[in-house]
Amino acid sequence: MSPRYVGIDATNPVDTLAWGQAWREKLSSSGSWQNLLEPVVSESPVPGRPRMLRGAGKPLAMALVSDPKYIGRYRDACVLPLGADPEREPGALLNDTQIKDGCAFTRRFILSPSVDADGLNTVARGTVADVVLLSCHFSNNSFYGKDKKDRQHEIFNVMTEAESGLKFVGPRWLILSSCSACHETYVPWWSILLTGDSSLRGVLGFQETFPTAGESVPVLRHFVEELATGKTFVEAWQRVRDVDNKYKDRWVAICHREAAGDKPADIAQDRLKEPAGFDLIRFDPKHSSTKVPLFKQMYSACWFKKGLVTWDTRDKAENCLREGDAVEIAVFKAFKPGDEVAITVVCRRIDYPQRYDIRTMFELRGAVGAPLARVRTARVLLAPRRPPLPAAEVAKDTGHDSWIVTVAQETDRVKLFLRCRKPTDQRPDDGLRVLKDEETLLWLRVKADNSKDPPINFERDGAIVASKG
Repeated sequence: MSPRYVGIDATNPVDTLAWGQAWREKLSSSGSWQNLLEPVVSESPVPGRPRMLRGAGKPLAMALVSDPKYIGRYRDACVLPLGADPEREPGALLNDTQIKDGCAFTRRFILSPSVDADGLNTVARGTVADVVLLSCHFSNNSFYGKDKKDRQHEIFNVMTEAESGLKFVGPRWLILSSCSACHETYVPWWSILLTGDSSLRGVLGFQETFPTAGESVPVLRHFVEELATGKTFVEAWQRVRDVDNKYKDRWVAICHREAAGDKPADIAQDRLKEPAGFDLIRFDPKHSSTKVPLFKQMYSACWFKKGLVTWDTRDKAENCLREGDAVEIAVFKAFKPGDEVAITVVCRRIDYPQRYDIRTMFELRGAVGAPLARVRTARVLLAPRRPPLPAAEVAKDTGHDSWIVTVAQETDRVKLFLRCRKPTDQRPDDGLRVLKDEETLLWLRVKADNSKDPPINFERDGAIVASKG
């Protein structure tokens, strides 16, 4: 299958159209790159006139196929959650409801930009884009556009999405045509979105002001031209300084160490190096492959077998979780009576297409911090599966994923003593049999207080490998 790119623009789309045309035309030798939107805009009645695209079963985002009469000489299509630029196409504005629906859809579409026979979707069904350009305003974690009344409409929030536990499913590289989106303030959030079971390998952006839509055209086209000469994503992004010397201190690249050598041809020919896990590096005028510190959590959660299971020791035979094994989960924090702790076991990522149930996987045999009578189970993860489960599996996807512990006394930890069940003639699906992979990474997501703060994801330090072997 040909690799796909897609542009999403919440401002004047001239830069996104220019980038898209350059990507399709100049990188043809790196694979037959196609616009993700091609199947849904190929019948656009008049080039240069925006048209509605279907998403989530109804008209949502707008697409634009340009021609020389509309915006320069660039011909391509992109997603316009706020509609066309009002100054250029005043007759094609979206109403408030359409903008609201389009922006809500785009928040998820960015994580998994997909298209199938029914139109756009956000669940990795059908074809998914490999490279994404996001062009819009950015401030205080928020990517947004403005409508004709100068009201802001958010289409993505890097902090909110990082805290949500959701990941990119499909995209390999994300290019940000937005001001300061890769400033060091936001690097911790990008580090979360890049790691775990995320498909994303690298993010390219500026740490200061990004040029306006018109001024971005030569920047983004030069980037593609440099890629066409055989440079890597990181090397080509550095060369934006060639366009204007004022950009020489602004560019930033954040990626997995194994992705530093990625080229478009590597995506097209499916020869990308698999990331080892949480080894991220940063490039900018002051850093060259500098290790990115991992986000430091406010408390800790982990697994124990005979000893502490760490990210570096998770693959050792004695640390893998197998049917019949005794195992412990611990959350270290100062607790007081009445505190409620939700300990969620996540299979790879919070919306991974795998049904499971901790009640059939584990037997709870004891606890520290609360009697067993004050420990219950619940289904906490409600995000739709990406991609969706087969129809036959959906009705069975009712398992519990969390233990809810009501703390009974002051303590510096809450512990659960578990045994991984074995299947029996009466309960053939017990244990790890329901897991479709021979080895599956399970990690902890914990809400350890009664505040409105989101749960904390322990994708690295709270991970264990469940092995069916």
